[in-house]
Amino acid sequence: MSSFALLTWLVRSLRLPLVTSYATTGETPPIAPTQSLVLGLGEQKDTKLSMLQVLKSRHTGMPKKLKVTNEKKNLNRLAGEFLVASRLTQRGYMVALQWGTTIGYDILVFDKDGNVAYVEVKATASHPRKWLLQKKYANLSGKRGRFICCVDLTPQDREPDIFVFPEAVVVEGLRYFYSGRFSESPSYVLPLNSRPRGYTGDTSRPTVGEHVEQEKFLGWFEVLGVNAITQ
Repeated sequence: MSSFALLTWLVRSLRLPLVTSYATTGETPPIAPTQSLVLGLGEQKDTKLSMLQVLKSRHTGMPKKLKVTNEKKNLNRLAGEFLVASRLTQRGYMVALQWGTTIGYDILVFDKDGNVAYVEVKATASHPRKWLLQKKYANLSGKRGRFICCVDLTPQDREPDIFVFPEAVVVEGLRYFYSGRFSESPSYVLPLNSRPRGYTGDTSRPTVGEHVEQEKFLGWFEVLGVNAITQ
């Protein structure tokens, strides 16, 4: 099938207007030439598929593994954020969930005295106590009141674990695991159950979780420094 025939098939099957026809008239196309998939609940941040990807999926009969993976990833993210917000409100904290990719945090925790905490939520549903983080978490942001809630959704016989880590603790955990030698990768892992790279067989070395005293931060919402409503 030629490129023109392929484009024609795409336009007809998706009922999309030909962008070139609007270019000649100067009008604005009714939709953008990319299609955003709304997966799970709430706003989708990272799962935009180009028209070419949609075309390849429909035309070649590719398995829908990509779509399922993105849906599950999005649901896990939402589950983590809603779980943290639920735990906070159950304990009397006032919260506001934030939506969007430019804000820099997921949940704002505040009180009537003006205290605030900016909480980012990271969830894992496949690897116990192991989270994939962007490389920015290897350095302090320089902003006060920053926390990372690491949610472990893997337990099947009990409630998920929530570690309320101050930003500095996550930085220390990453530096300890990578021995301060970071690659150019855009993301790093924070594995609480692992020993530092290069020392995995050395039982005398504490795990990352032991190094940062992980159990102290398990469900420790008081570390946010925000007053809960008690009456």
